[in-house]
Amino acid sequence: MKHTPDNDAMERRIREMADSLKIPPSLEPENLLPRLPDRQRIPIIRIRRYLPAAAAAACLLVVLSGTVFLRQFAGPSVITPESSLQSSGPESSAPESSASPSLPGEVSAESEDEAPSGEASGEPGTDALPAPAPEPSQPQQSAPSGGQTEGPASSAPEETPSEPQQEPENSLQQQDVSAYQDVYDAMVSLQRDSQVYSGAAPAYSRAGAAVAMSDSVSGAGTVQSAGSLLCSLSSGEESETITVFNLRKSTEEPASVFQPEFQVPEFEGMHLSSIAVNELYLKGTTLAAVGTAYYWSDAGTRQRTITVISLYDLSSPQKPEYLVTLAQDGQLAASCLDGSTLALVTSYTVSPRQTLEEDRLASYLPVCYVNGREVLPTGEQIQVSPDADSPTYTFISTINLREPEEFQDVFSYLGEGSSFYLTSGQIYMVHDGRSSLNLTAFTYGRSIRLKSETQLEGQLMGQLFMDPRERALRVSVLTEENSVSLYLFDKDLELLGAMENFVPASSVSKVWYREYFAYYYDSAGNPLCMVDCSVPASPQFLEGDPQAEWGDLYAFGSNAVGIEPAYGEDGTYLGIRVSLYKEEMPAGFSLTDEILLEGSWSLTGWEVPDNIFLDPDNGLIGLSLTMQEDGNIRYLLLSCSQDKGFSLLLDHPVEMGENLYLDYRTGVYSGGTFYLATPGKLEAFSAAELKRNAASE
Repeated sequence: MKHTPDNDAMERRIREMADSLKIPPSLEPENLLPRLPDRQRIPIIRIRRYLPAAAAAACLLVVLSGTVFLRQFAGPSVITPESSLQSSGPESSAPESSASPSLPGEVSAESEDEAPSGEASGEPGTDALPAPAPEPSQPQQSAPSGGQTEGPASSAPEETPSEPQQEPENSLQQQDVSAYQDVYDAMVSLQRDSQVYSGAAPAYSRAGAAVAMSDSVSGAGTVQSAGSLLCSLSSGEESETITVFNLRKSTEEPASVFQPEFQVPEFEGMHLSSIAVNELYLKGTTLAAVGTAYYWSDAGTRQRTITVISLYDLSSPQKPEYLVTLAQDGQLAASCLDGSTLALVTSYTVSPRQTLEEDRLASYLPVCYVNGREVLPTGEQIQVSPDADSPTYTFISTINLREPEEFQDVFSYLGEGSSFYLTSGQIYMVHDGRSSLNLTAFTYGRSIRLKSETQLEGQLMGQLFMDPRERALRVSVLTEENSVSLYLFDKDLELLGAMENFVPASSVSKVWYREYFAYYYDSAGNPLCMVDCSVPASPQFLEGDPQAEWGDLYAFGSNAVGIEPAYGEDGTYLGIRVSLYKEEMPAGFSLTDEILLEGSWSLTGWEVPDNIFLDPDNGLIGLSLTMQEDGNIRYLLLSCSQDKGFSLLLDHPVEMGENLYLDYRTGVYSGGTFYLATPGKLEAFSAAELKRNAASE
């Protein structure tokens, strides 16, 4: 605008109009914002910040437009490109938002309305990934306050510079690295001194860690049921498929069939190789598909593994609704569902080739992800084991399946576990050393805490076991004296009682715990001795050996079921023997009945006890057997009771189809009906009809 007397007077008048502009009290932030949804607050704040400048510019635009109209025949326009007004909308004047992740329980109002860019398709081997968040050491720069740009001065009134936009508290950019100094120092020492590597870091295998669960905690599987819903997982050569059945409707056709969907993080210099789903958890109408995402470096020399959990709402079984992808660094080592709380344990090893940067926390700490966005544990959520001997973390997380949009809590423990035992609200971890073992207890629920630790001389034998009343945790140890000792601890790992060196270790092959007893066997499966643990403070060695020769034993109500290969006197293989034992206190178990499933059968998934369907309340035992000659698979359902013994209810062929990794724990009993779930197919059998048919044969 030319500086003429008329124009100067007009400009002063416009400024007076802008300064006199009043905002109604209802539009003040303290009155307006509490009435708005969270996701609308930040944009409104930005508009409020620039409202005076926007109003002034609007007034100036109206007046100048009128002036131009009146003078269009009197001379050239007073508006020139060099003096064009600054844009007043929040789209151009608001500072750019930071992409830094938030803590568990916090969601950026900006990110809620924006779909992550580069969303993965969910199919293994795809490289379409979300755009990476900014590196912690290089936070994004916000635009100057007020959105001013270089050039001629604006005619809008000057504003008092506002405070620079702060990063969310505890974000990767704003974390006080001093809170992690002990962890960083320990990691530097372990990476330098650890002898566990001879080149690239080996991939952690779940098979390397023994996992057991108490009877009160439900485990995962590829077939899960809750109420009227049944979900099964089948695996093909390239992807997994989830099938949902509504048991209230016809079971001949599934309610829905879909492939799991994932939004996974992107790592610099690495590409996604594949995603493999191997576990399902179903609570109410919330389904969690748990799997592993494998990354390889672009050079093909290094691997990174994260555990992913894809969650769905099955309120409408015919239209599953994808909710969110939660993930955490490391290979899955253990998981369980306790009530509505899903607990996951992963093992995360920092590669020896990883450069540790003190001011870049994700370079030496395991991280969680919500739809691919990093969420870093706080300083209070990380502890270092004094006995840590390798740069390996045990990373624990919990998810409330009633509110599954985020992690309920996370806990990172710099210490490696070789064996885990999960019970209600408790996770026990064992780390075997050369001559001693460390036993660590964690509690989980709304929060995860390191509860206690203790050390025993020797090496762990078998698994841990908590008695039915949860009074004592049993631990058997092979001692340096080449004998076996039994220790009983309370939940806080305070020693209650012990029996030390009561049997030679060379004679013992395994231990089996049942109710209030511990049974020890030799390498041939013959019982050696038993210990009465009913009084934890004073366990008693029992005279007299059990009479039966047991194979693999499984708890079956107050009884036990033995399943083992059967051989004739000449060593000829006869088939699979299933035995029912009755507990007789305090002498142990006595054989009640047995059945021989003749033929060259092998138990499918022998190494996975969960593949055996056991329903002691209804007296049902389900087995998948594979014929060794031709590979044909049959599913057998047995009925057993102390009064009537065994009877064969169902002998049904199983078509494997294209499913390559079928988990054969497919039996589900509900409402008097036995359901046999195979990939994409559900068959229903009336239990009453099966029993009538068996009685008539």
